[in-house]
Amino acid sequence: MTRALLLLAAPLLLLAGCGDAGGEGATEETSATSAVPVPAVLTEEHDGARFALPVGAEVPLQLSSRWSWEVEAEGVALTPVDHLTDPGYQEWLLTATAPGEATVTAYGSPGCGDQGDCPGRTVVLRLTVTD
Repeated sequence: MTRALLLLAAPLLLLAGCGDAGGEGATEETSATSAVPVPAVLTEEHDGARFALPVGAEVPLQLSSRWSWEVEAEGVALTPVDHLTDPGYQEWLLTATAPGEATVTAYGSPGCGDQGDCPGRTVVLRLTVTD
């Protein structure tokens, strides 16, 4: 019987160890410290990620031409980049201007004309701008 109880209890003990180490009391400060260095280029593949970016740094945001994008930024400067020929993406330059939290939100409308075949897309990037 002891062995049967142990076999039943083992999965429960494993599940008890799973979960958020921060718990409900986790703060925004905790998530800010989990930011990783920003890659050389940001794309829609980075949707939902958090990155660290030092003040004064610049990083390009390149979003697929499959959608027509409108981009908003809070906490970083956003500059559209014009290309002489179509590179297959729309591009903006993000510049970290002051320490703090920043959010970049891109709203993509489908380029195919039929939202049923190719729905719109929203991309959200979070940046922790550091000194």
